[in-house]
Amino acid sequence: MDADRRLEVEPFFERFFDLLDEGTQPSPAKLWSPALDMVEYEGHLLIRFDLPGIDPKSIDLQLSGDQLTLNGERRFEKKEGATYLQRQQVYGKFSRSLTLPCHVDEKKVRATYENGVMHIELPKSEEFMARQIPIATKSSK
Repeated sequence: MDADRRLEVEPFFERFFDLLDEGTQPSPAKLWSPALDMVEYEGHLLIRFDLPGIDPKSIDLQLSGDQLTLNGERRFEKKEGATYLQRQQVYGKFSRSLTLPCHVDEKKVRATYENGVMHIELPKSEEFMARQIPIATKSSK
């Protein structure tokens, strides 16, 4: 089997074996991306990441220029003697990077974690905010 064809088939077999394990074993640690909302309003960006059940101490948030990166891990804690009848939650390391649509004031960025949601408020940089430009008129003779 050539390499290209093998790349097409491997995900099928990975999912097949995951289905066999569902309900009994945690899936192998896989990289996943938490869902997010990004809202722009009055000189700010607000980004909300869904991170239920994750210890905020295990979250790493970094801003480098216009690139925001969130990393962390949701750990699977198996209960001794328990038989899992269904297991749909994703466990393992997660990572999410996004390019911000504008420049932000890095010194004023705030992040809070409440009820499983990470809120990141990013004030737009003053020097890159849109400004009204007055238009001068000249009288013609």
